[in-house]
Amino acid sequence: MKAAFEKMFGKIACRLAEEYAGDYSIGHFGYEITERDKGFFDLDIEAEMTLRRSCDDSPFIQGMKEALMFSGKRSTKSKIDFYSENISSYVGVPSRSVFPYSIHFSYNPKTKSLDPESSLLFFRTDVHDDIILDKAVRQKPADPVIERLNGYLFAREEAAEDRIHLVYPFAYDRLAARSWANANAYFRPEYPSKQVGGTDCANFVSKALNAGGIPADKAGKWHPASTWGGWAGDNWLRTGHYNNGGVVPYMRKKGYFRKEPLAARVFAGSILYWNKSSHVALVTHGDGIIIKFAQHGATQSKDTVLRNQNVSFYLPSAAIMK
Repeated sequence: MKAAFEKMFGKIACRLAEEYAGDYSIGHFGYEITERDKGFFDLDIEAEMTLRRSCDDSPFIQGMKEALMFSGKRSTKSKIDFYSENISSYVGVPSRSVFPYSIHFSYNPKTKSLDPESSLLFFRTDVHDDIILDKAVRQKPADPVIERLNGYLFAREEAAEDRIHLVYPFAYDRLAARSWANANAYFRPEYPSKQVGGTDCANFVSKALNAGGIPADKAGKWHPASTWGGWAGDNWLRTGHYNNGGVVPYMRKKGYFRKEPLAARVFAGSILYWNKSSHVALVTHGDGIIIKFAQHGATQSKDTVLRNQNVSFYLPSAAIMK
């Protein structure tokens, strides 16, 4: 079986290098195998990735700049500056990236063992006590024409709206939230699965947002437990998936976060929400091409590259941003 794992690892490493060629330099590959059950093995591939594409070469930024030529609005320019600075912070900086996969080997009744030649490969997402498996298909690069148009339309929408900027008595530091999530990703979960009917993924995200400056709210039921393992507020402890409160609906209702349909606009400090499972994570990396997150799920992880696209993104509103 070791030879089969080595062969699979080599194929995936080559595929990843091909998928990200041009935008990143990628290397220093490694992997870890964990046996699950019934012929399934978890394969976590780690690589060092360095963004090479500058913000000036980003079709999304180019589209925004085209819109600025028409509007000349200061708000449009500030938006361009924000996204340009965000992308520039990643250019030339090596970062650890983890790609979770699962491999399934069929059972061969003749040899009474697993057959290395009949493997199936899946993208894996660890949520609750279970996993989400999606067939591992080659990832297509974003269409630069569409990305350019998205940037143009985004900037035009920003310029056209007369926004009423609410004043909040706090500021959200998205990078402080990211730092907390990365530093605490492998800490022991406060709530074991059996205690809350799932993992403490929402508790983890809520703590990160609170570390970023969003104040606890007793009346609004968004507050941590007073003692380790004690009961926190419903909105703090739940995701929002079951319509019984949760961190996502709370943040939206307060006007702190808004739903964002385009992955190219997602940046660190945003919330990642799984559409078909009660699970949330904190975005820790968003450079206009790839998104990474930290989570407390069936496993605790950080630097995980998002591959499952059946998710929603929630970005902090401009009104609370530091």
